[in-house]
Amino acid sequence: MSDRDFPLKVAAHTACNNPQSEQDEIIGQLVAVIHGKHPEPERARLAPHLFKTPDSETPFLAFIGTNVVGQIWRWVRGFHAALYSEFLPEDTRTAVHSPFPSGTAEDDGFTIEKIKGQQYLFVWILKKNRIAHRLDRVVCYNGKCVYECVWMRMDNGSWACVFGLEIYKWTELADKHFPTRGCVGLYQPLSGRPRRGTESTTIEFPFLNLEPLDPFGS
Repeated sequence: MSDRDFPLKVAAHTACNNPQSEQDEIIGQLVAVIHGKHPEPERARLAPHLFKTPDSETPFLAFIGTNVVGQIWRWVRGFHAALYSEFLPEDTRTAVHSPFPSGTAEDDGFTIEKIKGQQYLFVWILKKNRIAHRLDRVVCYNGKCVYECVWMRMDNGSWACVFGLEIYKWTELADKHFPTRGCVGLYQPLSGRPRRGTESTTIEFPFLNLEPLDPFGS
């Protein structure tokens, strides 16, 4: 398949990687929906359920038991290793926001988590630095997977990395009853900014941000 050209391969311990195979398969089947592909019934890993929120009578589809945030963080650690040739510990302080609304299933429905202000901030930082040509970038799988990040100083002087991830336009999978959002996040390694890590611009300038929750949008 053409999409397998230029894959991203990072060395990993078998004992650490193999237990994640089922979650990888779940995410793969979720993304495959964009292409109208569905697994054989005996290989189906997705567990869809219909829910209603207290604010709307319109039901929506949710997948239970799918740790999307955990998988994204695992991938980010791989991108970090590929870009900077260093290990990123699993317990690194982080904040990850997936492109899908998330929440908690309850007896009387489903409570959706509110969009956090930092999601808008992360998108703004990435777009500003893209214009300034100050992003570290990985593009693989025939351009279907794009990871971008930039390093900035926090108020306490520590370094943090703001990142965005696009895979097969997965924002299109989210329920359209909710605001479209991309995948963004931040992490703070105790080791600080890598030697090759690009620092965020300090110049402030106006720019269009028509899709304030999508780092790869207009």
